Amino acid sequence: MGEVTNNQANLMLNIATTMMKKTIEVNENAVMQVLEGVNANPAPTTTPTASSGLLDIYA
Repeated sequence: MGEVTNNQANLMLNIATTMMKKTIEVNENAVMQVLEGVNANPAPTTTPTASSGLLDIYA
């Protein structure tokens, strides 16, 4: 009972991989929403005049 079989290890690895993929997808969606928001407003008031506005997410 104390040993982990290959099937159990494989199942745990599959679950962990799936959870990581879901987390990455959520993060990608959040990043895309931020980028879309920046692109939708090309001239935010907080953007310096010398900036393109694309990289100043934290401004």
